[in-house]
Amino acid sequence: MSYKPKKGAIQPIVLYDQDNKAIDVSGIEELSSVKAELQAIKANQLSGNQKVTLSGTIATLYSMNFADRPLYTEITEPTVFVLMNSAMDMWWTDGSADWVVI
Repeated sequence: MSYKPKKGAIQPIVLYDQDNKAIDVSGIEELSSVKAELQAIKANQLSGNQKVTLSGTIATLYSMNFADRPLYTEITEPTVFVLMNSAMDMWWTDGSADWVVI
């Protein structure tokens, strides 16, 4: 005896894993919408239209003397050190690693 569905009837599809247990696919619609949203984000990034919001602060220290730059271990938040010379040399650290030239 074989089962023959009625024409146009929606038939459930059951997927099984390697242990022959049914896989729950009830969230497939949500995954589809997430995929669409990620595709839109990617398209905006590639076109240059992606909007972002930055939050937080970066402390800036200015000095005419390089010796005034504190040790990175003394820094507790993202910080930029600007040497007020003709080139306006700058370094950045968040306190977790040594200063980086920017």
